[in-house]
Amino acid sequence: MLNLSFRNDRLVAGAPRAAGNGFLSCTGKHRSFGLTRWPELASFESYTYDGAEWRPDAKAANRVFAAYLVPPLRYRLRAGQLCEAETGQGVMAELLGDNTDDVEHQAFCRVDAQWGAFEAAIPHEASQVASRFRRTPVAILRLLAVVPEAAVLAEANPAVFFELACHFDAPASRPELRDDMLRLLRGPQRDILALRGLAASESARRLFRKLPPEDVCTPRLHTLGRALGHPAVSRWLRHFTPLDRHVADLLADETLWPYVSGQLLADLHRIAKFGEDEALSDLSGRWVSWLMRDSLRRLRWFHRQVRRGAAKARVFRSVAEIEALPGLPLWLHGSDAPTMLVPFPPPPFAGTTDVVPITTAEALVKEETRMGNYWGSGSFIRMVSRRSVFFYQVLAPERCTAMVERLRWEGKDYGWRITELRAYDDAIPRRATLQAVSDALGVPAAPSWHPHEAWWMEHRGLACVPRVQEIPVLQTAGTRTGGQSAG
Repeated sequence: MLNLSFRNDRLVAGAPRAAGNGFLSCTGKHRSFGLTRWPELASFESYTYDGAEWRPDAKAANRVFAAYLVPPLRYRLRAGQLCEAETGQGVMAELLGDNTDDVEHQAFCRVDAQWGAFEAAIPHEASQVASRFRRTPVAILRLLAVVPEAAVLAEANPAVFFELACHFDAPASRPELRDDMLRLLRGPQRDILALRGLAASESARRLFRKLPPEDVCTPRLHTLGRALGHPAVSRWLRHFTPLDRHVADLLADETLWPYVSGQLLADLHRIAKFGEDEALSDLSGRWVSWLMRDSLRRLRWFHRQVRRGAAKARVFRSVAEIEALPGLPLWLHGSDAPTMLVPFPPPPFAGTTDVVPITTAEALVKEETRMGNYWGSGSFIRMVSRRSVFFYQVLAPERCTAMVERLRWEGKDYGWRITELRAYDDAIPRRATLQAVSDALGVPAAPSWHPHEAWWMEHRGLACVPRVQEIPVLQTAGTRTGGQSAG
């Protein structure tokens, strides 16, 4: 076991990072994670008590990547102010605190410089290949460190290349494995798929080749491989173009295959790609996810009707056919017209004269028009009707729209959080506005545009928490009071 000492080089912020002797590290709640630089790329974990030894752990590298906000930092320090990397807009200068500007400035620049030095050691060609994939970047870099020739396979068949990298992922890249890697590279690609327990037929290899690198992951390949074994699905799936994550994700539920056709997937894919191609920037992926989720919910509802004998099984060829199903519950309708009739349940928090709850679908649509956002859509109206989210008009100190969401994950209820707060045209508001809304509702804030695990945050995972005060709230069933803070 390896014992690497670098404690004198640690930052003293809430989530320490350190760099020394070519070793990057970060500290979580109970453990520390480390990663050596190119070409070794060995990763380790250690418990945080004094004297704990560093133990090899292949997956620890992913924690270090996340800690250093890779891909590039979403926020930069410019002229002493913390700003969004892409827009340059300052979003949370006050969060750095009083009388610590110089210390925080040095720490922030230090973290950035540490990652820059790590990244600079990686050959440009290897970095370019790894940047095309969204998952397991260290596994890809480890493969290329030992066998740079594998970059050719990344071009020929990204899915097979990805699986080869996953197969040889280890706590440290081992040069002695080069011969085994070369043997697989020079052999049939189907051998690599078989080694990973995936469909290893020629038709599967050709199908996987069409999946873009950014959409490749092992569960999706398993889904597509199983779908190829289904006689009805395989007839159109082998020729379906363009293949991407939307197709794989829609086929993940095998019980729905009898109702799915190539025409339906093409229609869903067309709508999804339309949403991506519009000027929705970072919102497009979320919009597509909601679209797919709603379509799958309708198909699952229909499947339950078939099992009960209330409907006959059929194949759908368009989204319109699904939305026109007789007896479809109101909350599953796809158009906005029926959802306008959906009643809103009482909001969980009464708000104030400056933070006013939006209590009808019509009012939410009007708010969308006034503020230039997208929250008056049928998907959000249905989410409010199911008590998943609620919306508030923010009148002061800055005109905004706030979304409050009840977060549940893996069986745990984390309570209500402010997960969105946007000014006109989705602009990011001032931090003072975010704090004011948190105080008015008595709800902690973790908006999507805020880095949830940044090392300089005062409260882990939260942008801010409500300051102690008496907040009037509605006593509704199943909700927390305004003074309660989520997990």
